[in-house]
Amino acid sequence: MAARSGRFRLLAATAALVTAWLVTPHAVPLYDALGIPDEPYRYVSPPPGYQLTPPPSSVSFDLAATDGTNTGGILAQTREQTSQAGVFIIPRSLTGPASTKTFKISITAEAPDGSTPNGPVDGNVYKVELFADGSPTATLNPADTGNMPYVQRATSTTIAAATLFYRPAGGTWKEIPDTKGGSDSFQGYFAGAGEYALVVAKAPASSSSHTLVIVVLVLVVVAMLGAVVLIRVARRSSADT
Repeated sequence: MAARSGRFRLLAATAALVTAWLVTPHAVPLYDALGIPDEPYRYVSPPPGYQLTPPPSSVSFDLAATDGTNTGGILAQTREQTSQAGVFIIPRSLTGPASTKTFKISITAEAPDGSTPNGPVDGNVYKVELFADGSPTATLNPADTGNMPYVQRATSTTIAAATLFYRPAGGTWKEIPDTKGGSDSFQGYFAGAGEYALVVAKAPASSSSHTLVIVVLVLVVVAMLGAVVLIRVARRSSADT
C-alpha cells in the first residue's frame, strides 16, 4: 500500500511539473515534449574524445517572500535543450526568517568527485542551493517533502535505468526513489538544498550466465534421454538372445 501511495504521489508531482512547464510565463523547454530533440549533453568535465559543446548552464531564480515563506512558485531549471536539471518549487514550500524578503534558488553544475555509491555518476552533479535574502538559511518545509519533483537528464537515451542520489551539505549520499520521466530523464522527490547525481543502474545477471544454465539443463535432459534409450536397447538385446 505504501509503495502504491508513493507511486501515486510521484505521478501527481509529475502532473504538477508538466502543468508548470505549460503555464510558466517565460519560455522553457519541456522534457521529451513536442518532438524537440535534445542537444548533446553538456559536461563540466567531458570524457576523452567527447564532442565540443558549450559549458553546462548554472542558473538562479528569485521568489518573493512574506512572513518567512515564498508566496509564489517557479520551475527552476537549467537552460540546455532539453534542461539537464530542474526542480518545481511550489508556493509556501520554503521557510526562512520572518523578515525574509526574497528567496533565491540556484542550480550549479559540478564535476563528480567519485564519492557516489554504486558506481560513477552519469554526467554532472547538480548542486541546488536555497537562500533567504542572500543567506543559505532557507530550508524546505517538511510538509512539502514528496510534493515537489526534481528531474535530472541522463547523458543518453540508451540509459534504461538509473538511480538518483542526494547529498546534503556535510552529509553522505542517499538514494531517492525515482522513476524514468522520459526517454532520457529521471524524476524523484526534491529533498532540499544539496547535491544531486544520477548513477546508471547495474545491469542484471548477464544473459551469458542464463545461457550457460540453459545449456547445462539441456545437456542433462539429453543425457537422461540417452540413458533411457540405451537401457531399452540393452533390454531388447537381452530378450532376443
